[in-house]
Amino acid sequence: MVISTVVAAGSLRGSGCTGRAADPRFTLGLLFDVGKALEAHGFPALEAYTGRELMRLQRALFDFVHPPEKDGDR
Repeated sequence: MVISTVVAAGSLRGSGCTGRAADPRFTLGLLFDVGKALEAHGFPALEAYTGRELMRLQRALFDFVHPPEKDGDR
């Protein structure tokens, strides 16, 4: 499995990523907004999570908005 991370510029566009990973809408802001929505529903604030946990959330969001291809895209 390949895990892509968001670059400092805020999105994966321009980071050398192609295909699903090049979506300019997938930004740090998206992760932040989802975190704030979770917090509003009683979950801990993003600051309470480790970097590894935030990576897992980011990956889950990415897989949700860009489902893997049926032919084993993972």
